[in-house]
Amino acid sequence: MAGGVNPPAHGRPAHFVAWIVGERVVRGAVTVVALAAVARHLAPAGFGVLNFALALVGLATPLAQFGLDAVLVRDLVRYPSRTGALLGTSFALRLGAGVAFAAAVVGASHVSSVIGAAVPALAPMSLILVAQAGEVADCWFRSRVQSRTVVVVRGSVIVLGAVAKLVLVAAGAGIVAFAWVYTVEASVFVVGLVICSQTGADPAPPWRFEGALALTLMREAWGFAIAGFLAALAVRMDQIAVAGVLGDAPAGLYYGALRIMELPLLVATATATALFPGLAIAEDNPAMHARLETVFGMISVVSWVTAIGATLTGPWIVPLVLGGAYKAAWPVLMIHGWAALFYYSGLVRANYLALRNAPGTQALAAGAALGVQILCNYLLVPRFALVGAATAFLITQLFNAWILPLLLPSLRPCLGLQARGLLAPWRPSRWREFISAANGS
Repeated sequence: MAGGVNPPAHGRPAHFVAWIVGERVVRGAVTVVALAAVARHLAPAGFGVLNFALALVGLATPLAQFGLDAVLVRDLVRYPSRTGALLGTSFALRLGAGVAFAAAVVGASHVSSVIGAAVPALAPMSLILVAQAGEVADCWFRSRVQSRTVVVVRGSVIVLGAVAKLVLVAAGAGIVAFAWVYTVEASVFVVGLVICSQTGADPAPPWRFEGALALTLMREAWGFAIAGFLAALAVRMDQIAVAGVLGDAPAGLYYGALRIMELPLLVATATATALFPGLAIAEDNPAMHARLETVFGMISVVSWVTAIGATLTGPWIVPLVLGGAYKAAWPVLMIHGWAALFYYSGLVRANYLALRNAPGTQALAAGAALGVQILCNYLLVPRFALVGAATAFLITQLFNAWILPLLLPSLRPCLGLQARGLLAPWRPSRWREFISAANGS
């Protein structure tokens, strides 16, 4: 692919993360009211059904995205002269995949007994898979380490969505109405992003489709699509096991704890995303590995805060936010908090494999993690219920972080880097390095 490497990123990683986290905190203060109202209104059983439908759509999302996210951001950084073609071609590929998998989700919902009560909510929510095609505009902002526009658009949409949910609670609406709110939120967010990317002070070039580029992207991305699907299935297997084995009400408790975990996960994802362009530019191994160790260390800061915070606050934060009916979910929050020590580092390993163009390794890693998840859930969920599902997730993340790099040669360079990164937050001598990386230097 012709084109040169991008000049230094226009934004600084610290600003990128600060905008995203700041937006999440501000809108969290608004949406926590809606979350609490919806959780109480639907009760654990209804809340479990709604979130199970969301989880199923999330499971299909990597396939609908066609594995293009990391590939697109990488190529936007490396080949700026091809920006218009990359965005337009990726949009067309994701739109086609989104339509196909939305139809597949709806079709599967009518023949699978496992999906059960989630069927009515899946029809509107499946349209999220079509709308996501426009999120290539988000990839453009990410490649430039810019988050302010994305934050403003997403924050506005989520606040309006929270108001809509409160109105529906007051009206006594059912699960399907809330499903439509999620779909409208996703659609309006995408439309806003596309408009802003084309009309801002520094607009993206006009999008265009190129057939030859489409074939190139498909050859590179399909492996990441399969790997992403397997990874999504591995991450959500505990949720599926709870819903399938324990029923809707326990699933509601489990999903309630996971919703509280969304903020630290967003911080970790934003940190990995903000530092990805710096990794993409550092093409030689010494520079790449030095930056990679720094990224692992910065992710570990978020992980340790998550683990300690979930342990200290779990017993009171869950009933405070979701209501007394969800009190039994606090051990799930605590266990997932400690799993974050290993789960968040996986975000960095996935970026590393994308830069190395190693979808096969990513698929093998995700498949192995899925196998461990299935086995652990089979053994633990019937005996230990919610705690068993959370423990299965923790064991899987331990395997994913420390055993897989020993088994897969492509991941082996990450082993020592992530081990040093895990301890780096406790070494003050590394803090200046983190600050420097956060400022983009």
